[in-house]
This record gives sequence, C-alpha cells and structure tokens, in this order.
Amino acid sequence: ALAENLVDSEFFFFFWCAFTDAKRARMGLFEAADGGTLFLDEVGTLSLSTQAKVLLAVEEGKIRRLGSHRETRVQVRLITATNQPLLALVREGRFREDLYHRLNLLPLSLPPLRERAADLPDLAAKLLARVAQRHHLRGLSLSRAGEHRLGAHRWPGNVRELAHELERAVIFEPGPILELQHLSSPVASSGDLDPQPQSWRNPHWQLPESGFLLDTLIAEV
Repeated sequence: ALAENLVDSEFFFFFWCAFTDAKRARMGLFEAADGGTLFLDEVGTLSLSTQAKVLLAVEEGKIRRLGSHRETRVQVRLITATNQPLLALVREGRFREDLYHRLNLLPLSLPPLRERAADLPDLAAKLLARVAQRHHLRGLSLSRAGEHRLGAHRWPGNVRELAHELERAVIFEPGPILELQHLSSPVASSGDLDPQPQSWRNPHWQLPESGFLLDTLIAEV
C-alpha cells in the first residue's frame, strides 16, 4: 500500500540528505528484520525496480542503502502474500520470473472462504467474540437460521466480508442471538456483489419522516 516513491525509503536504510526531505537517517524494514522474519503483503504490486532490490536482498543477503554506494549484508526470512496470480503477472512482464521462483520455495495456497464452509462457525465465533469485546456486549451467538445463512452465502469478500457482516448484524439486530437477516441470497459468482440485499427486513430501522437524533440512536445500539 506504500506509494511508489516511498517504497525504497521504507524498505532500505537511508542516510540524511539521501533525497529531498530526508532530514534524518532511518533504518529500513530489511535491516530492522535482520536475523528475523519480514512479511510483505500484496507483493504482486511491487514495481520491477523494487523487485530487483528485493531479489538481491533475498538471494544474496545484500541491500544497498539509499545514499550509499556500499552494500550491507542482512539475513532475513521473507514471507510474502498476494491475491494476484503471480504466474500471469510473470507472463505479462509485470513480475520478475527469477523473484517468483525464489519466493515460491514453500507455497501455501489458501482457498477462498466459500470453499471452506467447515471453517465458518469457528471463524464467526472468533469474530463475534472480538466484536463483543469492542462493544462491551455479552453472549453474542448465531441462531440456527443465522448459521444456515452463513453457510449459504458465497462470501466474495472472504474473511473481511464475514467480519463486516457480523458487525453489521450486531448493530442492526436486537438481542444477542443474531439471525443475519441482512445477508443477501447466494450470489451467482465470486465477483458479484449485491449492494442492497433483498433479504433485509427490519422495520425497526426504517427512517422516520421526522428524522432522528444520532446520539439517541447510538445510545439505543
């Protein structure tokens, strides 16, 4: 998620005055992780120039600090993640093939949530416990109907969507036992999203003609 012009300065140590606004020296992530592990998410979005530097750091254990002509040795265990098809990016020339093979030493493929229905109850329980702690609530759980809706939904947004929908249910449904009435019916494909689920039926939350006071609404929730 780093801006392209900030990636090198975040990854690699830079000296004072190495570039504009570099008012003090700062250690980069690779040196901070020396002797340990560095996790890089969304690695498929790195530019080709940054990929070359990451390859040097991983393959030869060397980095070049910004503003320096010398290479510094680091020993870092690198773990990366991506939701993009890296092989397709390699074929398109957007990801270095040598870096792909270097990172692919021990690949772990995580199936989408719709293919892991057996994990849904445990994930939902964990996420509900987190919501309950954040909102100072007790006894949050799903009804049988809620569990059925949980298993029938396609979850194109995976765990992030699950967490969002559970928290929305806590906000809009009265009582500690959640029905998940707002969940849409199963979508046709993983890319389809229903912005206004037709199954939403909660008259308690219809906006009155006279409007409402936000402080009062928050207090009721």
